[in-house]
Amino acid sequence: MTAPVSRSRMAAVSRPAPGEPMDSGRMRSARPASVPRGFGLQLKIMLAMGLTTLLGTVGIFVAVYSTASAHFEEEINSGGDRLVDMLAAVPPEVWMAAIHGDSRDYEFDQLVKQIGPVEDYPKKPEYAQLRNLLLSPFSTAWQGEIDRLLGAILKDSQWKQRIEADPALKGNYERLVRPMPPLPELLPFRDLAKGSGVVNAGVFDASAPGDPNPPGVLPGGRGRLNLPQPAGSERITRVDVPFQAADGTRMNLRMFIRNPHPDDPVKLRYMVSLSLLRIDQVKKSLFQMIFFPALIAFGASLAIAAWISNRISNPVRLLIQDINVVSSGNLEHQTSARSGDEIGQLAASFNRMTTALRTAQLQELQARALDHELGIASEIQTNLVPKTMLKVPGYDVGAYYRPSKEVGGDYYDFIEIDETRSGLIVADVSGKGVPGSLIMAMARALIRMEAERNRNPSTADTLARANQMLARDIKKGMFVTAIYGILDRTNHQIRVSSAGHNPMILWRARTDEIVLVNPKGIALGLDRGPVFERTISEEIVQLERGDRVVFYTDGTVEAMNERKEDFGDKRFRELCKKLAKSESNQFLNLIMKSIDEHQGSAPQHDDMTIVTFRRL
Repeated sequence: MTAPVSRSRMAAVSRPAPGEPMDSGRMRSARPASVPRGFGLQLKIMLAMGLTTLLGTVGIFVAVYSTASAHFEEEINSGGDRLVDMLAAVPPEVWMAAIHGDSRDYEFDQLVKQIGPVEDYPKKPEYAQLRNLLLSPFSTAWQGEIDRLLGAILKDSQWKQRIEADPALKGNYERLVRPMPPLPELLPFRDLAKGSGVVNAGVFDASAPGDPNPPGVLPGGRGRLNLPQPAGSERITRVDVPFQAADGTRMNLRMFIRNPHPDDPVKLRYMVSLSLLRIDQVKKSLFQMIFFPALIAFGASLAIAAWISNRISNPVRLLIQDINVVSSGNLEHQTSARSGDEIGQLAASFNRMTTALRTAQLQELQARALDHELGIASEIQTNLVPKTMLKVPGYDVGAYYRPSKEVGGDYYDFIEIDETRSGLIVADVSGKGVPGSLIMAMARALIRMEAERNRNPSTADTLARANQMLARDIKKGMFVTAIYGILDRTNHQIRVSSAGHNPMILWRARTDEIVLVNPKGIALGLDRGPVFERTISEEIVQLERGDRVVFYTDGTVEAMNERKEDFGDKRFRELCKKLAKSESNQFLNLIMKSIDEHQGSAPQHDDMTIVTFRRL
């Protein structure tokens, strides 16, 4: 025989060691782990706002400065192109006459020779007058004076008719005698005289091939200028060159050069040089106008960011300090952070959290105290279960008990009535936990007392007497079902009474049949006496060799799986029949194995108790 099995599925709640008092103070709390410190919240906000302002300012600066610079470039380029085009608007013959004016007297000599031969005409006084006239500025009186002097030199009144008759001769004549206004009075030079950044301008004869400095004319008169040769074949070429004025001022010039077209009969190149000094000064002023306000805006954004971040980070720092205080175990502490924004809501939530933690702490302490008491109750209940298995000569006895909680409402007991009779009882209280265990302890004590005091051989009378005392003290609505049997080993009979309990299973070895023994009776505690005593009955069963008896509680057959399916009475009885010939401990182990396999991962919802014996 082996000792009775007592299993208890205890909740995973920590218990103090034996002899250690319950901790009624604050919960112990580990020191908060140190967290690597990075950038603070205030610094992050300042950096974010500062960088945002800086990037926005730089973007605005680049956009405005580049747009303004492009506008300035467009203005100076359009102005230079316009001035060059204005120079080109003057008839090319005028520029050629201005450029090559010092050769007019030579061309006049050629014209005189073409009109008619005159001997020694350079010696004539009219010739000297004509040369002086040609060296003076053009005027509207030229043509009449030249005609008079030509007539005096040629001594021929028909010379003009001969010029009219010869187109080539007429062209040369008109080019020499046509009046040309002074260059400063021309439209382009009136614009140049306004001083709108124009350094110099010029018109050059580009017909001389290979001449890097072709003859040209400037606004103040005739002269020559080192003209850069334009690259490519653009109509107007722009060239930037450094320049130093007579007063030592250094500046950059942009030269606008209009090149002659290959189809132009007169090859002229027009040039205007504009100073970039004013543009550079405007760009510098613009840079300062944008840069310094941007710098001020950046500094202001940092100051505003510092103020805002301080308003945000101060409550957060206070909240962190309060969290550290609470994490050290002081659940009475409340945060002092106050604000009308989300930080204030967080602070209010923190205070509610500490209140909830304090309540949870008290509940945990109560749970630990209850757990401690449950441990004691479980230990007491374990001590109430028989320490040794009933030993009856000629019989193999076994028992199994598994509560669904720390303490249960099932119990079984062995009672020695006299030398030849032994009592076996299995009971089930309507309730679990501490209330059920208290009622169980009461019922056990009363039944044992009535059975042992008078060595009562009657199972019905024992239960009736126990019910009289139990019904007076039991809580209304609670009751105890029990099946009580007295085994007489001299005549191999068992006297059985049932107080509303599951029937006793009897397996007959001779016929291999299952017989249910279920005497009438109501549960203990439902009635204080008369009704219980009228209904309780006894039944005597004769046991033959090999017969097996099984007492059990309803938690055994009502064990459910994940699909809420019971193990069932039919299956339990068939299993008892199948295993009836086994040794009692093996019989119990195999039955519980089948129940556990059926139950699977589903929780146990009721206590399980089985007591069995077999006549050898």
